[in-house]
Amino acid sequence: FAAIVISLKFAFLHIWKCGGTTMASLTDGRQFSLTEPWVQKREWVAFVRDPIDRFLSAWAECGFRQYEGQLSFGGFEAHST
Repeated sequence: FAAIVISLKFAFLHIWKCGGTTMASLTDGRQFSLTEPWVQKREWVAFVRDPIDRFLSAWAECGFRQYEGQLSFGGFEAHST
């Protein structure tokens, strides 16, 4: 987990695959350790996600990272006769 500071009062608890990229794009994007005392003093906000949907999203990301650049489709024209 990590913290994304939203404002002087709030911090977002970044639970992987639960909206962290969106929150980072809406803020300066920096993430901090949850153990930082100045971060712990803030009120916490978090997104939750359906566990199965979250697992499938993580699984797809692992596959993408494993095979990135190795797979190319090339479009339907490349595969037509």
